[in-house]
Amino acid sequence: MLQDASRHLTDDGLFVIEGRVLTAPTQRSHQFIEVEQLEVDFGKLDVCRYDPVTQVLDENHVQIGADGVASTRSACA
Repeated sequence: MLQDASRHLTDDGLFVIEGRVLTAPTQRSHQFIEVEQLEVDFGKLDVCRYDPVTQVLDENHVQIGADGVASTRSACA
């Protein structure tokens, strides 16, 4: 696969690979909550679950305020 990428590069071109090392989940259990923002009438939490086998971090952003509770989900592989 890297050979295929090299065919598309100029002689002085670069092929960059970006990697992410998930350090936080390995320091705790595979499920954790982080406080992202905390005010008197508002709170924002990251509710996370890490699967060490698939190396996927499921992250739910939870907002709690006077208007109620809202949640959005993201997954990082």
